[in-house]
Amino acid sequence: MSTRARPGFSLLEVIVALAIVGVTAVGALASVGAELRAAEDARTTLEAEALAVYRMATLEMLTAEQLQRIPDSLARGRFDPPFERYRWTATSDAVLGEEGLTEVELEVEWEGGSFPLRTLLFRQSVLSQTAPSSGTP
Repeated sequence: MSTRARPGFSLLEVIVALAIVGVTAVGALASVGAELRAAEDARTTLEAEALAVYRMATLEMLTAEQLQRIPDSLARGRFDPPFERYRWTATSDAVLGEEGLTEVELEVEWEGGSFPLRTLLFRQSVLSQTAPSSGTP
């Protein structure tokens, strides 16, 4: 009596094929997860940057005296909804040897990260604005 092999797949071949498909699927899902995390991080950073620029624009309107001591309401706080997960702190320091020049630092923070923004602002002192000219009329 001769035995003839039946056409089809053996159990071992099916298990190997499922293992290959499983490994490929896990790799693809990990890649998609990484892409989603990267997209969320990029969105958060873009929102923080926009909020920092917005807050810095407010600080740029301050007078020379206000820049020397930033009012508490502008020095720190939280943003209104829908951005309540972000908070900011602002500081200023006069640049040594440069009259009227102030370095302003602003940092927008959220759970797990922060976005710093720095700039130099020049404000003409009140004395130099009101000083009489030495020339003749």
